[in-house]
Amino acid sequence: MHLPRHPAAIAASMLAVGALGTGVALAAAAGDADPDFNGGAPALIDFPGSGTHSLQALTVAPDGSIFAGAGGFDRSSLWLAHLSDSGAPVAGFGTDGVVTDDAIAGLATPAEALAVAGDGDLLVGVRADGTEATGYLAGKVAAGAWGTGDDGLRGDFTVERYDASGTRVGESRVDIDPTSSFSDATMVAILPQADGTTLLLGSAYVDGHERFVRVLLGADGVPVASFGDDGVAIDTGNPDEAYAIAGGYQAGGPAGSVLIAGIGEQLVLRRYLADGSVDASFGGAFAHEPFGGTAIKTAAIAPDGSTYFSMNFGDEIQRVTAAGQRDASYGTGGVVRADIFVFRMAVQADGKLLLAGADRSGRTLVERLNADGTPDTTYGDGGIRTLPLPDGLTEMTPRAFAIQPDGKAVVGGDAVNDPEPPRARAVAVDPGGSVGFVARLSGDPKPPVTTTTTDTTTTTADTTPAPAPTTPAPAAQPVAAASANPLPATTSCVSRRSFKIRLRIPRGAVATSATVKVNGKQVKVVKGSRLRAAIDLRGLPKGKATISIVVKLAGGKKPLTGTRVYRTCVPKRSGSAPRL
Repeated sequence: MHLPRHPAAIAASMLAVGALGTGVALAAAAGDADPDFNGGAPALIDFPGSGTHSLQALTVAPDGSIFAGAGGFDRSSLWLAHLSDSGAPVAGFGTDGVVTDDAIAGLATPAEALAVAGDGDLLVGVRADGTEATGYLAGKVAAGAWGTGDDGLRGDFTVERYDASGTRVGESRVDIDPTSSFSDATMVAILPQADGTTLLLGSAYVDGHERFVRVLLGADGVPVASFGDDGVAIDTGNPDEAYAIAGGYQAGGPAGSVLIAGIGEQLVLRRYLADGSVDASFGGAFAHEPFGGTAIKTAAIAPDGSTYFSMNFGDEIQRVTAAGQRDASYGTGGVVRADIFVFRMAVQADGKLLLAGADRSGRTLVERLNADGTPDTTYGDGGIRTLPLPDGLTEMTPRAFAIQPDGKAVVGGDAVNDPEPPRARAVAVDPGGSVGFVARLSGDPKPPVTTTTTDTTTTTADTTPAPAPTTPAPAAQPVAAASANPLPATTSCVSRRSFKIRLRIPRGAVATSATVKVNGKQVKVVKGSRLRAAIDLRGLPKGKATISIVVKLAGGKKPLTGTRVYRTCVPKRSGSAPRL
C-alpha cells in the first residue's frame, strides 16, 4: 500500500472506501508539476554576485538530490548548487546550498558536465587554462590530493572535484594537444567507473581538425598511461570534423562500450569499445539540413541503444538505430517535427522522447513523443506542459535536462528579468540579470498491482495450485489460513487468492509499529527495507474480505490508516484493481 508522503496531508489525500476501493494518495498525472518538489513551482537559485549567470548542467544523485552547475559570462567564477529531493537548498553544501569558486585558473566555460563519484563527491567538467592565471591554484590543492593540481597546464579537459560540503578537494587537467596553443575542448559526459577510474567524453581541436576525444583518469585523478596515448584517445578517423554534443553508454551494445554523437557538416556517431578501440562497423556520418544556419546542438541516447538528434532552436528530430544507421522509418522519411523549438532532450526507460524547449512566444515547454514519433497526448496538456513562470521574472530558458530513475523529468536553466520593462521581483534580480531555475515534472503513475484482483473460481475446492509469487516470499509466514479464514462446512465457492502488500512510509517519518488485520484477525508484518504483510484469503466463501492497516509513527505524529475491501468469487471488473 502506497501511503501519502506527507503525514499532515493524510486526511485530505485519502479516498472514501468503496466496494473495491482503498485509501490512496492522489498522484499527479504525467507531465504535471511535481507537488513534492518545491510545492510544484520551479526552485530558484540566486547565485552570488551581479550580472547574468548561465546554468548549463545538472545531474541527479543516487539519493534523488540534484546538483546544478553555472558560470558567469565574464568566465571568472564557477557556481554550484545542491538541492534536496524536495527542491530545498542543501544547507551543508557551501553557503545555503550554493558554492562559489573563483580560484580556478583560466576558467573559460560554465560547468559543461556533472557526475557523482562512487564516494559521493561531485565531479565538475569545465574548460580552463592554467597558463592564463598562473598562481591562482597555489595552496588550493593539497599535496597528494585527487588530480594533478598543476596550475601551469593548459586544461583542455579539466575536472574539479568537490566533497559533500562543497569544498574543492582536487583538480585534474589534461592537455589534449600539447602542440596547440588553443584550449577549446568540449566535455559532454563524465562517466565514473566501478573500479574508481573516470572516463571523460568530448571533442577538441587537434592538428587543425575537431576530433572526438576520450580521457581516462585513474582513481587518483591522474591520466591512465595505458589508455590511448598517456590517458588520451583521439579519434583521427572521424568521417567529418565533429563537435561532440552528447555521449554515454549504449544499452545493448558491447559490454563497456560508449557512444559520442557530434555535428559538423554532417551528423556523426561513433562507438568505442571497452578496450578503447573504435568500433569501425558502427555509426558513421549522416546528412542533415541546417535550420536557419544553426547547427544541431543536442542529442540523446535511448535505453534501446538508438540515438536522437535535434537542431538547436529547431524542431527537426532524427533517429539513428542501435546498429548505428539512420532510421528511415521514424516519422516521415526519417524526420519528426516537434511542436516546440528544442533545446534539450532525454529518453525515458520506455522509449518515449522528452523534449525541453520553447515556443515562439518564449514560453518554456516540455513535450513528449511516443517511440514512433507521434505526440503523446497523455502527457501534460495534450502532449505538452508549459512550465510556470515565477513572479517577477519574464522568461526561462532550459539548458539542462535529465530523467530520474522514477521517470520524473528535471529541467534546469536560466530565469531572467527582462529590463524592458522592469518588473517587480520575488528574488533579488537586477533588470537584465538572471537566476538559475530547476523544475521537476511528474512521471507516469505506477501501474496497479495485479495481486489485488478478485478471483473467478466457482468450484467447491481448489483443483489447481495457486499462482507462484512474482517476488521472493518474505522470510516470516502469515497466520495460517485455517486460523485466519475458517472454512464453512458447505459452500458453492471458495477463494484461492494469496498475495502480499507493502506499506510505504512518508519520507522523513519513522514507523514504530504496524498492524494489519484481515476480517478483524491480525496477520504478521515483516520488517525490512519496507514493511510488508502476506495476505491469505484462501478458503473464504463468496463475499467481502476487509483488510485494515494502522501504522504508528515516531514523534507523536498522527498514525497512518487505510482500509481495503476485496470481493471474492466474483468476476474482475475492468479497471477495478485499486491503485497502490
